Amino acid sequence: METKIVYNASYGGFGLSKQAISVLKERSPEFDEFKPERHNPILVEVVEELKSEVNDTFSDLKITQIKGNKYQIENYDGKEYVLTPQAMEWHIIDTPEYRKKFPEDYL
Repeated sequence: METKIVYNASYGGFGLSKQAISVLKERSPEFDEFKPERHNPILVEVVEELKSEVNDTFSDLKITQIKGNKYQIENYDGKEYVLTPQAMEWHIIDTPEYRKKFPEDYL
């Protein structure tokens, strides 16, 4: 199953235009503009519909699709990156004592 996630692709930070906030509150009165769930289907729908008009002065909101239901949003100076467990590189300590202690990690 793929999930759509909204993120900000430019420096400056995530922000919604007044028009976008108005549409979101109309469609979902409990929508929290200050801490939106980025996977919220109504948010995704509004970003798809309004395109560049969804952005405030400094944002450039985009949609990405992930597999599964786990993600994190990291940012650098407001530019965001969507991370998933599959995208993370794991370093595994592969010794006999660790294989014994954590057998589920070596299946």
